[in-house]
Amino acid sequence: MNSTKILDGKSVAAAVLEECRAEAAELLAKGIKPGLAVVVIGNDPASHVYVGSKARTCAELGFHSVKIELPENSTQEEVLKVVRDLNSDPAVHGILVQSPPPKHIDEEAVIRAIDPRKDVDGFHPENVAKLVLEDPSGFVPCTPAGCMKLLEISGINTNGAEAVVIGRSMIVGKPMALLLVAKNSNATRDDRPLAVQGLARNLPPRRHPHRRCRSPGNGQSRLGKAGSRRNRRRDQSHSRSF
Repeated sequence: MNSTKILDGKSVAAAVLEECRAEAAELLAKGIKPGLAVVVIGNDPASHVYVGSKARTCAELGFHSVKIELPENSTQEEVLKVVRDLNSDPAVHGILVQSPPPKHIDEEAVIRAIDPRKDVDGFHPENVAKLVLEDPSGFVPCTPAGCMKLLEISGINTNGAEAVVIGRSMIVGKPMALLLVAKNSNATRDDRPLAVQGLARNLPPRRHPHRRCRSPGNGQSRLGKAGSRRNRRRDQSHSRSF
């Protein structure tokens, strides 16, 4: 029986925004207005569109929104000063520094300068460590957190499931794999070039390294029942061959 399920991201996103709006209203009733500051450096059009979208969403949800635009030639110290000022601003509860910054800016130093209690991107080493330790008090990068929320609201049970994560970036791939493992999934990262992944897709099913994620019953969620330990070892062997 084909149990493929298409996940409706738009309806889930709308539900999450309603939850945020309700939580913001509760805080406002207590005299607390959630504040988010977004810092963008340079003139990258895509970054400015993204930052503008964040500012509009904040306004719609009733947040205090701060948008700081720095010129392309801003120095490292000027960027760090902005971050330090936001760290000490009691009206700001979250700080986002739009990535990527201009090449002369040390992004890692900027991330480390953000107060981890305000690092809503979840990139500060303290928040990364909390993610690894399954400490819920830290912040988690938004894309993998959103993926997990999508699976949860869509009723996808990840307990004991096989999951393949494409990529290993600190923004998506690594935290996605950690979140799945925390939910008792057997998460496998596929870091091969896309051309090699395409070659693997053309293999016969018995030789495909992630064949369980392609079976008709697993759908677009790319989740399926966990295989035996023997099968997992065989899959890993095929993965290494590429």
